[in-house]
Amino acid sequence: MPGAAWRAGEDEFLAGERVKLRSAVREAMGEFIGELAKPWSLFATLTFDPFAIGMAGADCEVTAERRAELAVPAVSRWCAMRRFAYFLKHASKAVGRPTVGVIALEPHMSGQPHGHGLLVTEGGVVGGDISELSRLWRESRGNGWIRLEEPHSQQDVTSYCAKYMAKDASELVFSSALARGATLGRTL
Repeated sequence: MPGAAWRAGEDEFLAGERVKLRSAVREAMGEFIGELAKPWSLFATLTFDPFAIGMAGADCEVTAERRAELAVPAVSRWCAMRRFAYFLKHASKAVGRPTVGVIALEPHMSGQPHGHGLLVTEGGVVGGDISELSRLWRESRGNGWIRLEEPHSQQDVTSYCAKYMAKDASELVFSSALARGATLGRTL
């Protein structure tokens, strides 16, 4: 049937165009976030691990077995977003100077949410900033580990944004100063 062949060709063409459009949107979103408050000071990966909190001192194998038994995420997406917002809200106090950021929510293969973020601290990373920010994250009940590392270049930041932060704009948490359009050069 000639109409069916045309429809199949049209569906294939549209599917390819959707892939191109998603790729272009991700790239543009990554560039937007990368330029938002440059230069960024830190990459951040934030996780949740309620078993590590509730089973302090337990054998690693027991903890792993308990995690494997978990049928649904222990921390909801809504809760994860709220915890990211709390972390960003209190980051300035933790390091003693203005700090802003953006964190994207991403589900792990296990279904547990985790976050990928970028932080900028006025004056860059100094002294115990990483340990203070790490402590801020870990002190909240149910939060897991946090990895903070300094980017090597602006290209690293752009690549990071395109890979982790540009997937779904509805699942981004911005510091309130960034949401208002402020930068560290202006009043936070």
